[in-house]
Amino acid sequence: MFGIHIIQGDILFANSKVIWKWSIVSLQKVLNSVGIRPGSG
Repeated sequence: MFGIHIIQGDILFANSKVIWKWSIVSLQKVLNSVGIRPGSG
């Protein structure tokens, strides 16, 4: 049972890292699109 908890913790940690990277990339895309075309739309 203890080993299962460790594996679940590793999976949660990996998922949080993926979500963190995805949120940073999407935020950079938004900032780039705003910065490249400041007055269009």
